[in-house]
Amino acid sequence: MSISLRTSRPAQSDVAIVLCTDARFLVAATALAHQLATSGETDNIDIVVSVTEDCKIPPSLDFLNLRICHMNTEGMFSGLFIGPRHTEAVYHRLALPHAFAEDYKRLLYLDCDLFFHGGDLDALLRQDMQGHAVAAALDYPLWFNPDHHAKQLKDCGLNVAPYFNSGVMLIDVAAFEAQDILNRCLEFGRQNHDRMSQHDQQLLNCVLHGTWYELDRTWNWQQIYRDGKKTVKNPVKFTHFIGNRKPWSDSKHLIPDQFKEALRAFASEHYTGSPEHRILEKRKGVRDWFRLLRPRNFWRHLRVRKQTRMMLAQQ
Repeated sequence: MSISLRTSRPAQSDVAIVLCTDARFLVAATALAHQLATSGETDNIDIVVSVTEDCKIPPSLDFLNLRICHMNTEGMFSGLFIGPRHTEAVYHRLALPHAFAEDYKRLLYLDCDLFFHGGDLDALLRQDMQGHAVAAALDYPLWFNPDHHAKQLKDCGLNVAPYFNSGVMLIDVAAFEAQDILNRCLEFGRQNHDRMSQHDQQLLNCVLHGTWYELDRTWNWQQIYRDGKKTVKNPVKFTHFIGNRKPWSDSKHLIPDQFKEALRAFASEHYTGSPEHRILEKRKGVRDWFRLLRPRNFWRHLRVRKQTRMMLAQQ
């Protein structure tokens, strides 16, 4: 298995938080890295940002001491399902344990569309995973129905099993390697190409099929807009903007302004003139207010704002 890795500096810890991004999500990825690095929770943790060759991280972020890496997987993921809006980089997280096997004992993989509120990340990275290779939180449909049979399992002919969201994923590197999870995912993905509708998340859930360790959902609080009844009882660590609606792409204005404002301030300082900065600087026009005031959008907006106020009050 050939993976070449080029990094900006050596490892400075035995555990790391890792983000993977291409140029489209670079602003969001580095904004999250900035949140983590300045939170006071990562003093003994490396923050690694795996980028594609077209990414240019501004010198103004050098003070964060991020470990920037370029990973070449040498066509390892050819033959796997890739959606129309994605590239092969969407699978890079599967190669992380193998790429960093000599550097880190544990990895905390994070999607770029997350907002960090706070939490003991060192304790999370070093917790007992009871022999499992992966720890994650349940995918949100199982919050409403614990017996839910995920479509992605059903499509691949697999029985009901707990299904996790891979946006926040704790990985025990030695266990991941020992269980040969990367090769099992590659083999399963190629054999079931026409049954796939998601990427790494579906592959990992199919290959592990319930043999993973469950994290509290506050580590991956998935922001949803269809139900106002689900509230959180404990402080949320990460808010995850699942689906197509993101702080930088929210035509119906359902995402609360505080998330957009945090990203806008970051983009204004470090990525002035970028597409994300221009979108976030744009003020609501008549058409935007018309969309927001449609009855369905308006009540959903109020529900989400109420949920967010309750959530932030507990931080």
